[in-house]
Parts: sequence; C-alpha cells; structure tokens
Amino acid sequence: MDGLAAGGDTAIGRALSSSVLLFGGQTGAVNKTAFLISDGVNTVGETPQSVFPSLQTQGIRVFTISTGGASDDTTLGEISGSTHGSQVDSRDASALVGAFARQWAHYRNSGVLIPQLPYSLNQKSEIKESNEKSDIVAWASNTVGRSSALRSPKTNSFFVRFEEGTQTASIILAGNMGDMAGFGVEAILQGPAGPGPTTLDSTVANPNLRVVRDSFFLLLEVRKPNPGDWKVIVQGRSGAAQLQTGNVTILSDNPVVDLFTSLDRHIVNDLTKPVRVRATPIYSTTLRHVDLLQAAVKRPDGSLQPLSLQSDFDAGGGDDYSALITDMPFFGMYEVRIVMRTGPNTTNDPGESIFAPAPPNTVPVPVLERAATQYFFVTTGEKVPHPGSPPGPGSVYCSPLFIIFLLFLAIILIIVAWLTRCNRAALLTAILLILIAMWLIWFCCRHDRHEPPPKKEPKAVAREQKKTAT
Repeated sequence: MDGLAAGGDTAIGRALSSSVLLFGGQTGAVNKTAFLISDGVNTVGETPQSVFPSLQTQGIRVFTISTGGASDDTTLGEISGSTHGSQVDSRDASALVGAFARQWAHYRNSGVLIPQLPYSLNQKSEIKESNEKSDIVAWASNTVGRSSALRSPKTNSFFVRFEEGTQTASIILAGNMGDMAGFGVEAILQGPAGPGPTTLDSTVANPNLRVVRDSFFLLLEVRKPNPGDWKVIVQGRSGAAQLQTGNVTILSDNPVVDLFTSLDRHIVNDLTKPVRVRATPIYSTTLRHVDLLQAAVKRPDGSLQPLSLQSDFDAGGGDDYSALITDMPFFGMYEVRIVMRTGPNTTNDPGESIFAPAPPNTVPVPVLERAATQYFFVTTGEKVPHPGSPPGPGSVYCSPLFIIFLLFLAIILIIVAWLTRCNRAALLTAILLILIAMWLIWFCCRHDRHEPPPKKEPKAVAREQKKTAT
C-alpha cells in the first residue's frame, strides 16, 4: 500500500473486476468479501454497474466506505446494496479508521457498542471534565459535544457495558488532528470485579490486553473482560502534542448477541415511497420486551429526527421491529442510528417445540447494549451545506479580521480620549465598538453559521403530507 501512488483517476469498476478475478481462482471459498473505500466517482474504465452480475454470480459481498465526493453520489450505495454488503459514510477522511473498524465488525458479525464519539484533550489544561455521560445513548441522540482542544480537559471518559461471554473487546482511538505527526493518546480501563483484572493501562503490559500503536490510531484489545460497566479514560501520551483530538469506537465480539438491522432500499428516487427500517435484537434467539430500542435519522443538514420502532409481536406478528421514514426533504446521505438495551423484563423467544414435553429455549438475558447504523441516499430534494463546511451565499458569517479591526479602532479611540483629556465622544464610541465586538464574538460562538432552511407554508406541508399518505 505504501508503494502506491495516486494517478488522478478513480477506477472503481476495475477494482471490482480485480476482486472477481481474485476470488474466481479460489475454489470452496464460503465468505467472499471485498472492502471498497473511495472519495470520488468512477472516472475511468468500465462502470461499476457492469460488474454487478459477476459479483452476484460469485456471491461476493462488497462493504463500502464513502468519503469526500463519494458521499454525495449513489455509486457506493448501489454497489453495497446489490451485493448484500453494507455501506458506511465517513464524509471526512479523518474518520476513516473508525469507519473501517465498523465495517470490519459488520463483516465478522461483531457487535458495535459505540460507533463513533469524539474526544478532545489538552495535556496542560486545568479544566475539569464535564459530567456529561458519553455512552451509547449519547451517540444515538447526538448529545456529545466537545469544546475546542484548547478549552478541553486533560482526560475524556467513555462508558460502555461488556456482557457475559464477550470474547474480545476492541477500543479504537483514531486521531483527526491537522498534523498527525504529534498524535499520541493512551487509555486507562476501569471495570467491575471478576475473574479478570479490574484496571488495565495501555502503558503497562498485561496478558489480558493487546496494544497496537500506529501513527494514526491506538488499538486496545481486551481478552474476556469482566462482565459489567466499564469506564474508558482517554489521555494524552507523554511527548506527544499538547492538544489531541479524534474519535473513539468500541466493538464487542460475542457470538450470541447481535442487533441485526436493514433497510428495504439504499437509493431513494421516489419520495412518495417511504423507506422501511427493520431491527432485530438477538440473544441466542430474538429478544422480546427490550428496555430500550431507540432510532433516529441524521439528515444531510446535521439535524436528528427520532423514529418510533414498533413490533407487532404482542399481536402475534413477526419477529422484528420496524419503522417508516417518510420525511426526506434534503438531497444527500441519510444515516439511521439504532440502539438497543435490555432490562429486567427482557426475554428471548423460546421458539416452537415439535414435541410437547420439550423444554423451552428461554435463557436468562443479561443487560446488553448494541448500536447499529444504516445509510441511504436521496437523489432529489433541497441541497444543503454539510455541517462544518464553509459558508455559502446567504450564510451568517462573522469575519475574525472585522472583529480585530473593531477592537483595534476602539483602542485607538481610547488613546485619543486619554491624550485629549477624556474626550467623551471618543470614549463613548470606543465603548460602543467594544460592545459590538463582544456581541459578534458571542454570536459566532453560539450560533450556527448557516441560516436554517426557510419554513414551508402550512398549505404546502399539508399537500406533502397528503401526498405521502396516498
């Protein structure tokens, strides 16, 4: 990989054809899977769609990760959808490590406990860490916000639960700094009592902990962690840059636990047809009466819309939970976030016995947590700037140079007032300029740079709802 050089073209179709040739020579291969990462659209060679029949004939699943320009195109979604793979959208290349980890978990049917939460550290900070709990529910509701690295605490804590039977727990800390030459983080894990250690430190050798250090990430693998609640404390590495930013992803390998999710389509061309999302929590068999099963849709504009997952199990219906996504006003990539947590009333489906005296398959269900993501692309609708992108026409934007100019002018006026023995007009003008500058600073820090999309008239909304219902 290190010896490859970019040639300026994106040959997605050729890459897929190469995977067909590679797998074609393997007889008896059961799980044929290819991973495709792209930041653009196909620009040279055969089209990806022309390779679909060969991929389907050989049973090759393609797991895709879109970033950059590929996040605004349907190609990767078509590839993963047509080959029974899955898609993850990272948009920002700095989040690729976590995205690949989640795709690897999909491939291995491992569980995702925290898909991606941000960390932000300042090794010289005296600021105390916030009481805000960073866990699976915080990810689902998008409530975790980090201050700039300069105003961050020395440590960030994340909370996760490993259940009985977990073979391996993986914690990935991936940096997203502008200059990754200064990347360096460590972690301390604090857990409950049990047969294994209750405290693990990435800087201290332990047979239960495998540590992999890379110039872009830190990987911790815990072998058979004690079941219960764990705290992951992230801190800067000695000798690394003072300010550290990045994302944490936490996975769990337990063969009897899963949260299966699916969408009935990944490319939406017709807005009158809703997208159906399905979720099936598993512990040996399908789970009933889970304590929490929460879903939300993250739109291209960054807003999060809750979804109500319903099951008709109590009425004698199917196994899974489902919801319909009907409100898709924007062009672009949509992310569906789903979390599951069991409680004291959760049971698993005992199944049906052919012979009456056969014992049921019910087993005690421990407290379990799982998260899942699905993506779909809407090809029509209003185009909105992505969160964090530069402001465009009609955006609210405060120029730092303008604020500095106001403060500089205020200082000049104060000096003039002093030299002219307190010229009241100059002094009042200086005070006014300082107040304006302070207001602009507050406005820029507290408000989104983009104006919200214009609200539709009630009649237009009613017409759309009627159309959707029809």
